[in-house]
Amino acid sequence: MGRKGVSSFKRLLYLDVISRSHADFAKRVIRRLEPKVKVRVECLSKYEREDDALTYDGRLKDEEPWKEFLRRLGRESSDTVVATALNVPPDVPDISPNPTVVIGVNTGDHPKTLEVAGLADAVVVGRRLYSPSTGPREFSRVRSGRLRNGTVIVDVEDIGLRYASEAVPVIAVLVAENGVDGLIRDLRRNRVRTLAEEVLRDLSLSQV
Repeated sequence: MGRKGVSSFKRLLYLDVISRSHADFAKRVIRRLEPKVKVRVECLSKYEREDDALTYDGRLKDEEPWKEFLRRLGRESSDTVVATALNVPPDVPDISPNPTVVIGVNTGDHPKTLEVAGLADAVVVGRRLYSPSTGPREFSRVRSGRLRNGTVIVDVEDIGLRYASEAVPVIAVLVAENGVDGLIRDLRRNRVRTLAEEVLRDLSLSQV
């Protein structure tokens, strides 16, 4: 897959596969960011709240939104950033999408995270896997950095957050504006953490 280091994006398509409340949260975050690219937030789920969209162990009840997300990767062009966030990814295919892909997961050092890293240009990783029945299940943290295949890993705790769903709108906008290389520079300069703290102040998923 092509690794995009230069900002040449015409638009950012943010796909929320979790719930309408998460889509509302993403819209609020993006409005505060005032991005320099066109943004469209789409909710592909029929569920209003995250709890309703998940099984007892934190997986998606309905995998169709994830499948639609994957189909979108085959339709969008290279000047687009496509992003989503979900607790645990279902099966991750071995494909090379044209758009730049940002995916958030809460699987920490679980092998599922590496599966996603083979698909995405940037993976936003939380380690608290939320389950409606038991609450968060914790994995070990992963280190922020760049893998050999070029994928950038962002540990949400490095930018002061707890869950990937909170961080993905911020990371996706930064990638759309400045490319993957720009994201790395922003991480090194601590700009991502500062920006996340600013735009997420007094705003959480529990409020939407």
